[in-house]
Amino acid sequence: MIKDDNIATLLHAAQRPIFATINASDFWQKIPAHPNCSVVAIEMNQADAPLLPDILRQLLNHPELKSRASRLGKVILVRKSRINYYEQDGQIHELV
Repeated sequence: MIKDDNIATLLHAAQRPIFATINASDFWQKIPAHPNCSVVAIEMNQADAPLLPDILRQLLNHPELKSRASRLGKVILVRKSRINYYEQDGQIHELV
């Protein structure tokens, strides 16, 4: 088990990783964006976790997030009704 506090250090040490979690409240606007990794925080409860692969596929096929380069440096929040993200400047953007 890896503690939430150590996730950022592990991500920065890896080669262009994408980290996905359903623990959105512990990562969204709490972990800094880093240019060499992506964090995807999905707002869902544990009972809906079997839906995670489909949600990730849909997210990774989104026109603005389809390539690895377009996702790097972003912390992304996926909600039922919208997708938000921020980069190093901290400004929150919304995707349609």
